[in-house]
Amino acid sequence: MAMLLFVFISLSTLASPVFPDIEGWQKGEIKTYNTETLWEYINGAADYYLTYSFEKLELLEYAKSDDQYIKAEIYHHTNPINAFGIYAFERPADGEFITLGIEAYMAPSITVFYVDKYYVKVLSHHSASETLEAINSIARLIATNLSENPEIPDELSLLPLKNQLAHSSKYIPANFLGYSFFTDVVTAKYTLAGNTIDFFCISCESDEAA
Repeated sequence: MAMLLFVFISLSTLASPVFPDIEGWQKGEIKTYNTETLWEYINGAADYYLTYSFEKLELLEYAKSDDQYIKAEIYHHTNPINAFGIYAFERPADGEFITLGIEAYMAPSITVFYVDKYYVKVLSHHSASETLEAINSIARLIATNLSENPEIPDELSLLPLKNQLAHSSKYIPANFLGYSFFTDVVTAKYTLAGNTIDFFCISCESDEAA
């Protein structure tokens, strides 16, 4: 008698091809958090991510030994400007900026970048040279897997480049300057006649709305 065997596999737990294989490191299973469960992972910061149209987080851990690991976090947002927005919100003023994705920086044992509609962190609590090398490799491969030809969000083209201070641009989705009607704002700092000024541009649905 012929028998059929059905095997059901949850795709959400399998290592996505976005997460690269790294020699000497074992990949775990993907953990996924959505808008309802994000607080379980980043409790106090979850509200900020939701403000920037967060959709889901994919988290995968690489392990080399029981006490040596790396976490790769890919935050999915609805569009590129929101991924940029949360990146810029958390970006340190004195970060060590590197060429990766659209914009990226490094800090001790962490590499952070955004590309397309994704905000990515690769981090560890360990600072051994082999761990730092693996963090760098994982981050660069994820960036390539997510987008081979990254482009800055269209909204940022509203900000003039002349005299703009590097890494000062931001996106504020709502309540800019405390006003509920100031939404979808891009802003940056500029130097003018020896002074630093703030420039902002607000997107409106129509001329009448403006």
